[in-house]
Amino acid sequence: MKHRWKSNPVLAQSESGGVAIEFAIISSLFILGCIATLEFGRALHVRGEISYAADVAERVILMDPEVPNSAVQSAVRSAFRGNANLMTIELGEETVDGVKFRTLVVSYPFSLLVPFLSTKEVGLSVDRRTPIG
Repeated sequence: MKHRWKSNPVLAQSESGGVAIEFAIISSLFILGCIATLEFGRALHVRGEISYAADVAERVILMDPEVPNSAVQSAVRSAFRGNANLMTIELGEETVDGVKFRTLVVSYPFSLLVPFLSTKEVGLSVDRRTPIG
């Protein structure tokens, strides 16, 4: 049994539709690259917002080393322009080589907008260590 396209030399050399297939492959890769670039840009923007909020808290600690943790958390939440209720703020103290530090870790779950990824959230976090003595 011979295949029809092998026996007919005109059909074997036909390239109609080839450009459409190439365009579909290339354009889907291009669109995927654009979406990935946008998501990466959004993540960098949100991380910058988290970093700014942590910097504000660090300034509050530098101005008054005895400031209560609730005031520092309030400063972080008020400086963040996103949904501050999703933030996790951890404060602590540590001593390194006789120098006291207050530590701050700010975490935020970043939600991806791409629907077909298995991971819907990426954890973004920023940490600061501020000398107090």
